Amino acid sequence: MRVRDIMSGRPIVVGERSGDVRRLMETGHVQHLPVVEDGRLVGVWIATGDGPLVMLAPDRVHQVDATSDAAGALDALIGGAEAVLVWDEGRPAGVLTRSDLRALVRAALDRGLGLRHPRAIVVRVSGPAGCGATTLLRRTLGLLDRVDAAVVQGNAAAAAEVASLAAGRGLDAPEIDRRIGLRAAIDRLADAQLILVDDSGDPDASVGDVGEDLRVLAIPAAGLAALPPARLEGAAALVATRADEVGEMETEHALRALRAGRPGLHTFAVAAARDDRGLEAWVRWLEACAFEGRG
Repeated sequence: MRVRDIMSGRPIVVGERSGDVRRLMETGHVQHLPVVEDGRLVGVWIATGDGPLVMLAPDRVHQVDATSDAAGALDALIGGAEAVLVWDEGRPAGVLTRSDLRALVRAALDRGLGLRHPRAIVVRVSGPAGCGATTLLRRTLGLLDRVDAAVVQGNAAAAAEVASLAAGRGLDAPEIDRRIGLRAAIDRLADAQLILVDDSGDPDASVGDVGEDLRVLAIPAAGLAALPPARLEGAAALVATRADEVGEMETEHALRALRAGRPGLHTFAVAAARDDRGLEAWVRWLEACAFEGRG
């Protein structure tokens, strides 16, 4: 990354004989005002917290070219430089200050960058009542032995099953507002690598975005042929549950037709309620999502 990618562009600069510097700083909403004469930096005005303006010598300002590596400019700010003045073809092109550094750090923390434990990948599994999603997730957690996984139970009908979820942590989402409840539960489990959200139930009772990274649709294998293509909108994967109730070739034919209409869709056929058939591929895909941070 280059300095030009993170600098505040079009800086306000003044000459040595410029008047009413304070008013200029207040109008421009800046706290640092470089003083430039004949193409060189001769100082910088700064607004202090106590009120008076202070002129600092140019050695308090780190100067770089716009194409320089951004890391060097940030290191200078961390090391005590009051500001970074960015030059481009002999003209001031931008400024970096500690306020910019703080904004970059906040943005990185919001995205989970730099944490020793990566931000949890949230996979939301939705499906109609009786689709078997809760059973799927309970059996899935028992096989996720390479990642720290947790589950958020948003399916009110199966809320009592949270305590029995194997090899993972579980939380019931409050029912007052499902969307807020799901988000709050996800936040409480943020130290996990992978959070599975069971949002199965009434397909028309949408709760809106809850901060998931990936959405998975769980549909009984017997209902694949009648699945409207619109239901796959935004889905990263589809799990055909209760696959032991339908012929293997029939299920694969239906999944192939759905993949043809949505290239890139991951599909799995599982019989989690009986013998864990097909779960291995599904579990390995989830682990890959957790390790890679994406689908």
